[in-house]
Amino acid sequence: MPVSTLNIPRQADIDPWPYLKDVKLHDIHASVDLLIGTDAPKALEPWEVINSQNEGPYAVRTRVGWVINGPLHGGSCRSKSGYSSVTANRISVEHLQEMLVKQYHHDFNERSSEEQIEMSREDIKFMDIVSSTAKLIEGHYCIDLPFRKENVTLPDNRYIAEQRLCSLKRKFDRNSEFRGEYTTFLSDMIAQQYAEPVPPDQLTQSNGKVWYIPHHGVYHPQKGKLRVVFDCAASYKGTSLNSQLLQGPDLTNNLIGVLVRFRQEPIAIVADIQSMFHQVQVSDKHINFLRFLWWPNGNTAQAPQEYRMKVHLFGAASSPSCANYALRRTADDNAEHFPPEVVSTVKNNFYVDDCLCSMASEEEAEKMIQELTALCHKGGFTLSKWVSNSRAVLRSVSESHRAKDMMELDLDTDQLPVERTLGLQWCVETDQFGFKASAQERPQTRRGILSVVSSLYDPLGFLAPFSMMAKMLLQELCRKNLGWDEAIPHFLSKQWADWLEDLQKVAEFKIDHCIKPKDFSNPVTAQLHHFSDASEVGYVLFKTGKEQ
Repeated sequence: MPVSTLNIPRQADIDPWPYLKDVKLHDIHASVDLLIGTDAPKALEPWEVINSQNEGPYAVRTRVGWVINGPLHGGSCRSKSGYSSVTANRISVEHLQEMLVKQYHHDFNERSSEEQIEMSREDIKFMDIVSSTAKLIEGHYCIDLPFRKENVTLPDNRYIAEQRLCSLKRKFDRNSEFRGEYTTFLSDMIAQQYAEPVPPDQLTQSNGKVWYIPHHGVYHPQKGKLRVVFDCAASYKGTSLNSQLLQGPDLTNNLIGVLVRFRQEPIAIVADIQSMFHQVQVSDKHINFLRFLWWPNGNTAQAPQEYRMKVHLFGAASSPSCANYALRRTADDNAEHFPPEVVSTVKNNFYVDDCLCSMASEEEAEKMIQELTALCHKGGFTLSKWVSNSRAVLRSVSESHRAKDMMELDLDTDQLPVERTLGLQWCVETDQFGFKASAQERPQTRRGILSVVSSLYDPLGFLAPFSMMAKMLLQELCRKNLGWDEAIPHFLSKQWADWLEDLQKVAEFKIDHCIKPKDFSNPVTAQLHHFSDASEVGYVLFKTGKEQ
């Protein structure tokens, strides 16, 4: 809300008005943290009113003191133009309602599964750029970088890239394993033609159309695999590549929606798009904005050379929306050549580069894999790392395109492994979701408890009745005004210890992947009934289904 200390009336503001001589204001040295609303009528009840004179302010005395309303500024209520000069502090009802709706959606997120895309002016501009520049070239979509300005020029930041490369070299000297993985990663990108050396005749280009991107290595927290990330947020002379790019609308499907659709039918199939961002190319007029420095073959004894990315890269603000647009464009451009359910799967069953869908039969699943692979290939996207809870479906996929843990399995005798599916633990053999509960040691403070509770990943709310108990404890600590790092009281410490003990039992909790019982026939009608109840500490929602 647009409120500051400048909005607080001072005694000096009302002294020029003689009729307000009996009004005494306290000198307040504090920020505005609370506005009294109409839900506190006793605080606003007028005890005494001094009406305005000569278009000046009026004063109302309440139980919390005097309230001044109207123009101040030493009795001068008119500007040079002759019009009244009044400073008003206001909030539009429309804006207030928008904030209230956002708060409701945060607290009660059942509507988060709705996937309607709202477009801002910048989003509309982004969509105009990508839709007008997207071209299918040699089996891949080529899209311009969506710059905020049409004729963007950037300063020469090569020095910053050189400094970061020197820092990277020192890290290489300390860690030979890191150096080897880093070199392999970049060598693979160059070999796959995602990047190329800058042609000699363009090395001296200095027209403001060149930008150098520093890079560094990041290990995946679960897989332990190194990924080289390009730091498009690195700034020089007050600008960066990301600050010049439009981020674009969030074209990623809602996580809960994807997971719920994944649970609809008994035969589950999961796949992954290989290097999704790198399958979308950047137009020739923009690739020099994606330059980077690197040693040939990773040999730090040589002078670094200039390379440039030819594709939308991991680290650019616009890359996720560009990649998602290209995938959706693939479905739209080829819709007439594939069944509607395959086109719908591309549009609704991908979460970034992960595809999750479920089919009613193994035959339908095998057909979906074939046609989905063919459709994605039309846009240059390759589906791999296939997983299914059906051994027959897995046999229809070549070993080289199966998930790593399933490549060498004997599908007749070996047990199917546990896979991570959008963060969820999915035991493929039993076709059940499970949870990995290994709470790290944390201090018994609000901060420590919040850290443990937040680490329990549960996007579908299976563990809500259990996690709610810990959230109620946090609520109580907040009510007692405990600091973030203050030790919790002893009687609540016992309650927290009991919850942690029960947390170990979460690993035993399983839930079926498919929401339908086995041998469930096709429903004639379906009804969904909701019942809710609330208390001072939370609310519970019960859902019952009826099928005939």
